[in-house]
Amino acid sequence: MPTYKPIPKNGPRLVVSNTLPPIHAALCDAINTRHQIAFIYQGKPRVVEPHDYGMQNGKARLLSYQTGGQSGSGRLPDWRWFDVAKMSDFKALDETFPGNRPTNSILFKKLTPRTTGPLDTMQPK
Repeated sequence: MPTYKPIPKNGPRLVVSNTLPPIHAALCDAINTRHQIAFIYQGKPRVVEPHDYGMQNGKARLLSYQTGGQSGSGRLPDWRWFDVAKMSDFKALDETFPGNRPTNSILFKKLTPRTTGPLDTMQPK
């Protein structure tokens, strides 16, 4: 049975065991300033608009909208996930992007009470 030490009077300490990727600050800056980035991933050059970055299943991951370069998984432009540890030759570009991109999550031609019924029930009355 494990033994536990009492919590110190000044409170518990947060211990972070994951180290930040070397490009962490540059990647956060590119997201915040909406600058496109370029890098090599799986041997292919990529140009992307970085939108979200964080930990997923214990790995640093980047959600981005790829607008240029090459892809082995489909046509461009499109949304892509990248493992940050597998990115190389990272550089922030001078080109900016306007912000959010369209998604195909909602596939209705027209939003009506019938198509949004489940969403309407969540609205406060």
